Amino acid sequence: NSEFNFLIGWLERFKARHGIKSYRIFGESGSVVTENIEDALPQIRAKLEIFYWKDIYNMDETGLFYRLQADYSLATKQLEERKKDKESLIVVVCCNGDGSDKVPLWVIGMFANPRCFKHVNIDNLNCHYLAIKKAWMTGLLFQDFVRWFGARMTGRKVLLIVDNCPAPPKVIEH
Repeated sequence: NSEFNFLIGWLERFKARHGIKSYRIFGESGSVVTENIEDALPQIRAKLEIFYWKDIYNMDETGLFYRLQADYSLATKQLEERKKDKESLIVVVCCNGDGSDKVPLWVIGMFANPRCFKHVNIDNLNCHYLAIKKAWMTGLLFQDFVRWFGARMTGRKVLLIVDNCPAPPKVIEH
């Protein structure tokens, strides 16, 4: 029917009534197969039960794009888009379950002296900075982290949970 049309006010009220909003898509949650999680949960819970929260550690890595401009901005006129600067660092974060032990960060960058540390003495930061050409976590670098972590946990039996990243080899001594 060519005479039938929707008004913007109707559409806005419909969206408000049904809780429809504009969301920015991010993360990797869409790639998770929930059936696999439901099957594995009993086994995971059984392994976790033999440890105290203080002995369960979670390790993950994230990218820090320290020179990337924001996607949105408040302005009085249209701002010109520039080429996105994707210079980044990889930050490895690790903490135990009750939050009582925050392991020093491992920061992986492409340069020996990145611009973000221009006026900062890296030795004064509570982190380990590594300059790697590709600036990402590799299998060898992950093994170095596990050895360092194992030496830090001398005399303790701990569980280290790592996300599904491609870098970790299946078997690591320690």
